[in-house]
Amino acid sequence: MTGSDPPDPGGQISTERKAQVPSTSYEYLKGIVYNGYRVIVWQKNISPCPVGRIIHGKHGNQDISHIVKNGPNSVVVHCKTAEVANKIAKDESLIAKDLKPYIPLYYVTSPGIVFDVDEDYSEEFIKENLETDHHKVHSVVRINRNEKSGTDIV
Repeated sequence: MTGSDPPDPGGQISTERKAQVPSTSYEYLKGIVYNGYRVIVWQKNISPCPVGRIIHGKHGNQDISHIVKNGPNSVVVHCKTAEVANKIAKDESLIAKDLKPYIPLYYVTSPGIVFDVDEDYSEEFIKENLETDHHKVHSVVRINRNEKSGTDIV
């Protein structure tokens, strides 16, 4: 694992890994449906109060739902719109105070499973030709199913 990987929200990683700051931030895209708009702000031993003062001072109270602590080194800012979340993730006033705002990949993606796809189609072909209404296809992975033939797995 590298420093560019987002921290694990479940706390199942080592303390050495938790101290690493992600270098990649994603953004919410227009026209795509998301389950809320959140931004993580990272700093060692962070408190939500100074983060809230900076964000509310620059973006106002009407654009932010709430700010909650997400462990010893991060807080989550819940925004009302994608535009505000994207602005906070790039906010220079936070970066100037050694705060690291970012939107992790797992906030802007959701998995989907498609069954009965012909084996002749490549993953690239599926990705390019999969039609979705409100979602962008980030990647495609073919999963091989184990089938039982009597007592043997084929």
